[in-house]
Amino acid sequence: MVIAVGLMALMAVAAPVPALAEPREFAYVTNSLSNTVSVINTATDTVVATIAVGNNPQGVAVAPDGTRAYVTNGDSNTVSVIDTGANAVIATIQVESLPFGVAVSPRGDRVYVTNSSSDRVSVINAVTNTVIATIPVGDFPVAVTFSPNGTRAYVANAGQFSTEVSMIDTATNTVTPILVGLTPAGVDVTPDGTRLYVVNRGSGTVSVIRTTDNALIATIPLGIDIEPQRVVINPGGTLAYVTDSLLSTVSVIRTDANAVIATIPVGLSPVGVAISRNGTRVYAANGGSDSISVIDAAANTVIRTIAVGDAPLGVAVGGTGGVTRRDGPPSVAGQKTQEVGQKTQEEGGITSDRAGKGRSNQDQHDVSTAEQAGRNSGQVKVEVDHEQATKGRRKAHRGGNHRAGR
Repeated sequence: MVIAVGLMALMAVAAPVPALAEPREFAYVTNSLSNTVSVINTATDTVVATIAVGNNPQGVAVAPDGTRAYVTNGDSNTVSVIDTGANAVIATIQVESLPFGVAVSPRGDRVYVTNSSSDRVSVINAVTNTVIATIPVGDFPVAVTFSPNGTRAYVANAGQFSTEVSMIDTATNTVTPILVGLTPAGVDVTPDGTRLYVVNRGSGTVSVIRTTDNALIATIPLGIDIEPQRVVINPGGTLAYVTDSLLSTVSVIRTDANAVIATIPVGLSPVGVAISRNGTRVYAANGGSDSISVIDAAANTVIRTIAVGDAPLGVAVGGTGGVTRRDGPPSVAGQKTQEVGQKTQEEGGITSDRAGKGRSNQDQHDVSTAEQAGRNSGQVKVEVDHEQATKGRRKAHRGGNHRAGR
């Protein structure tokens, strides 16, 4: 009997322990002229799926738990909801005119969409996939991001003469303007919530905002004859990455000094930019090269170029396992939605998404006189020059809605 018990104990000790599943990470890329989303396995840097969405997809964002991706379709005035497990569209949500930027709240229960032509933000309930509110913001909103605790959303308004970011109180939907540089086109918040970084396309600068009082504390020059587009901050909050569509580069900013420390050549006309959850890889969407540049964040060099669809504009990274860049709580999709309600104190207080359905990858965010005509007379069909694109040809963008800022 003693021997039997001993053997049983030995067998119990020797029994294999199931290995914990490693979280998988994927990059989602909107191909604006292919009407598709490319799904990249970031472990292998290969395209593992191509998903048909609406017309002229622009922005993309992934839920904190990685189960859903949300894509704005500029020509369809819709948002496609992608089940990332099945790589299939499971819902299509009608929003307003020219949806562009998109962000998912840290709780995963709300999705904010910038409607560039209607100057409003649509608020989507992520459980019911319905629009529950629309919020008036500034002129030609193109990008949106949340504070880490979700109590605020920041919207970049890229009208020609705009110098304003709209800060939305997510509990009350009230809006407070923040003055920045000319034509703000990209926004991101540091992981501790204390700083907002705003890319000013018209000024060629980055504004640094202290989020406790919305004060401008630094202006970072990026150079001359440039068109900076989007910004993403690494998980440690130490570095910010800014795409420039004219020079086809990514600038690296050290946030403690608020200074550019490196400039990385990538593909043609990059707009969207995203970062891996561990901060080791940066992904730039090269609209003119139909590719994604993968940057080694330690070496500040491009280590791989991935071919995707036609005119990629937006890129977002997400994965399974409930781990996100800012370690936000898991998504509540499929559960009862809880309202944010209480505003916690924060020291501070997320894509291309490209606004111009009929603009070149380089010029997509140029808000020209024709944009005002687009506001007054509807979509203006234009042909734009893609001579900088690798293919050396002209692409006809559909329905370029250009409006001049007021």
